[in-house]
Amino acid sequence: MTSASKNELKTIDKRALAVLCLALADNVLRQVCEEKSVLALWNKLEYLYLDKSLSSRFYLMMRLFRMHMQEGTPIKQYIDEFNKAVLDYQNVANSMDKDHLAILFLCSLPDSYDSIRDQILYGTDSIAMDDITSILLSKDLLKKSRMESHGQSEGLVVSRGRSI
Repeated sequence: MTSASKNELKTIDKRALAVLCLALADNVLRQVCEEKSVLALWNKLEYLYLDKSLSSRFYLMMRLFRMHMQEGTPIKQYIDEFNKAVLDYQNVANSMDKDHLAILFLCSLPDSYDSIRDQILYGTDSIAMDDITSILLSKDLLKKSRMESHGQSEGLVVSRGRSI
């Protein structure tokens, strides 16, 4: 490796270190401010915040299995919460089977999603989380557009009156 490419790598490492430091909260930054390379910073962050113990894996798995969408929660928000719980679990444990995650997600939906759940479960041989979220988001968008058009028609009826 030439000295020019070594200098380039050092520059890239310093820039990456600066970007990571900008993304950290002040209390976290104070704990890792002495690190001089991206690798050292990353290793320190893993040491401080990534607990792979049995109790941690158990807690994260139970959190995932106990998730249940409350009636009235926006589906986008719940999908995001579910995906965050899955990523948290996968960071400390082996990844889960994608079919199991999809089934777990479907089971966590409230009763108002029974018909959609049945269509997904009994209408296909395989389940993909992306397909499920796509169907649910499309259904949610359709529902919102119906509500908006219904609300507009009510507004027209109410605004009509007798002319004097």
